[in-house]
Parts: sequence; C-alpha cells; structure tokens
Amino acid sequence: MRIARLLPPGARLITLEFNPAYAAVARQVIAWAGLEHKVAHHSPPSHRHAAQRGL
Repeated sequence: MRIARLLPPGARLITLEFNPAYAAVARQVIAWAGLEHKVAHHSPPSHRHAAQRGL
C-alpha cells in the first residue's frame, strides 16, 4: 500500500494474485486503504495468463 500511496498522480500499481483466497484479502485491503483508484488488481484464472503477458 505504501507504494500505491507514493505514486504520482495518474500512475497505477498493477498486482497479480493467483490464489483466490489471497486475492479476496488483497481486494479488501486495497478498498480499506481507499486506493481503488490507484491499484489495478488482477486474479488470472491460471499460470497461462502470466505466460501470455510475458511474466
């Protein structure tokens, strides 16, 4: 959250979480911190998603 708070205006932090339980917690923390406008959280369905994006 510290990284997201320190981003300059207009910048976004992109996160990936493959575990659905951890993804749910991450979404709650992002919302609690009021950073939905700065953090794009993605929960891809499988490792193939990351491979397609070169991660």
